[in-house]
Amino acid sequence: MKEYNYHPTHFSIQVTATAVFTGLIALFSLYQIVFGESKALFAFVMILALYNTFNAFVSISNPQKIYSGDGKIIFSAYGREQVYQVDEIKQIQMRYVSGNQRLYVSLNGGSLFKGRYWIRLSEFENKEEIEDLFAELEYKVDPESLIVIARRDGRKRLKKQACK
Repeated sequence: MKEYNYHPTHFSIQVTATAVFTGLIALFSLYQIVFGESKALFAFVMILALYNTFNAFVSISNPQKIYSGDGKIIFSAYGREQVYQVDEIKQIQMRYVSGNQRLYVSLNGGSLFKGRYWIRLSEFENKEEIEDLFAELEYKVDPESLIVIARRDGRKRLKKQACK
């Protein structure tokens, strides 16, 4: 099984510390809602902060490790895993963000608890392999999609240019 790892120090800062900080903001907002003024503003801030903390620690939206092989894809963080059998994936949506430095992947429609992943490609050691993994999965799930065909042809063209 192939393993892809987020740079550990960067994961601690970019994901864990950020989620802990937004959790503290949520607690501060709760305090302000109960004892302070601007209750509507702090309620809004608390919802945003809780959402970010939830995405990090509960839904594993920012995986620390990705495993592929044996007909599975596994997303892992904080000792928890979300396992997908490749044959059971019926829908995949990919979107490149931030100048192709981040990849948003939604599997089987995604839900609040599972299936939505932000993969910061620049923080994984084998960025190209991860892109290839999801591009091939996307092609396997929906080979007739115009977006999938265009993306696949574009990747082939880029690889040919890189070899020259």
